Amino acid sequence: MEKNSETQALGIVALTLAVIALLGSWIPLLNYIAFLFGVLALILGLTAFWIHRKGKKALGIIASALAALSIGIFAVTQASYARSLEEIFYESEYDYEADYDGSIISCVESLLSMQLFL
Repeated sequence: MEKNSETQALGIVALTLAVIALLGSWIPLLNYIAFLFGVLALILGLTAFWIHRKGKKALGIIASALAALSIGIFAVTQASYARSLEEIFYESEYDYEADYDGSIISCVESLLSMQLFL
């Protein structure tokens, strides 16, 4: 009886991490941490599924599916963020190469002088 509850705990932890990853995968900077939670939940979910291959597999299946969904959402949102940043920088009329003389300080100063977000 105790072994059954221990192996179910693995599925519960995987499901919890998968739900956290799914909720966090939409938020721009938090989605990196959510991606790590999703990968960990996928590993734990597949492990729980493998342990219960002849018994109750529901927690492992649900956790693995949610983890895979959160990883997919992470990939889609990252592509969307990259596309948005590309549009911002390519459509701006600022000449980056004219102000860049090879030093990091001048590059940072030129980026700060752009004031894109004001």
